[in-house]
Amino acid sequence: MNTFLMRINAYLVRWIRQKYKRLSAKRKALAKMREIAQRYPRMFVHWPPDHERRTGLTIRTTRAV
Repeated sequence: MNTFLMRINAYLVRWIRQKYKRLSAKRKALAKMREIAQRYPRMFVHWPPDHERRTGLTIRTTRAV
């Protein structure tokens, strides 16, 4: 199941790259998808709050402590 969910994320990244030319670089598209997943964790069913563990979509945030 995890492989299937990662494939969905790959399709989403490809769509982002094609839709927004300024995000055509894979790194930029992945960063945008991480940002969207962090802002709207329930946008897709396979992005529950614990989406990092389930889909491999890791979101790194930096906080000043």
